[in-house]
Amino acid sequence: MTHGAVTARTARVTKIETGRANFLTLMVALDVESRLTEGFTVPHSPEIEEGIAMRPFFAASLVLLMSSALIIAQESSKPSGEEGHLRALETAWNHAEQSKDAAALNQLLADTFLYVDYDGALMNKKQFLASTINGEVQNEQINNEGMTIQIYGDAAVVNGAYRDKGLEKGKPFSRHGRFTDTWISRNGTWLCVASQSTLIKQ
Repeated sequence: MTHGAVTARTARVTKIETGRANFLTLMVALDVESRLTEGFTVPHSPEIEEGIAMRPFFAASLVLLMSSALIIAQESSKPSGEEGHLRALETAWNHAEQSKDAAALNQLLADTFLYVDYDGALMNKKQFLASTINGEVQNEQINNEGMTIQIYGDAAVVNGAYRDKGLEKGKPFSRHGRFTDTWISRNGTWLCVASQSTLIKQ
């Protein structure tokens, strides 16, 4: 073994021993505080005093560590830019459908778009747009809730629940269902390629 290797090994051993000593000192200090609160008399010791003096440092380090973990958790819980964009598109879809704005809906849907309604009816893009502007249905309110968004590169799946109410052929209706929308990104623009809704039993 070379002299350099021996020196490096000695340094590592010294570092390990120092860490052990600091840990033992802290443990002694904690034990001392516990005994003091229980009414025990602890003999004077420089090591004990050193351990007690180190407690504020370790406490501050623990607080800092917990704060950092909280910040990281909050950042990870924030929706990404693409998620926020897709949520906005879903809201725009509701507004366009409620106001019978076929032109706005047309910009949200791919040419190959397919829609499966809650009653099982299958419609392509042209048929869906025609049903939207149909005068027999007057939507008074359309709201989404509990949406979850999963992004897979240039594709995304949005799941959630919806509530809508209004008039159909002059009769009031109120529906509560679930939906699944599949989106793809083309040249930076999200377009919905498939949508399906299912009623929730009342």
